[in-house]
Amino acid sequence: MKTNLIQVEPISKKAKNRLINLMDNDPNVDVEQDLGDRIFCASSNRKYFFWMTKSNSTDWRVVE
Repeated sequence: MKTNLIQVEPISKKAKNRLINLMDNDPNVDVEQDLGDRIFCASSNRKYFFWMTKSNSTDWRVVE
């Protein structure tokens, strides 16, 4: 299965904590599923998986 690689930036304290502690401070994630307005992401080290909305997310922002 082919996945897209994107880079995310944490917005909330919770997301910043997840980036440092679970994602090994690596903002690159694989997009496992794209539902149009929401995407399911997996960290590069495969230790953290999360859903995020493409716009107006309170936790994550996609780096363009």
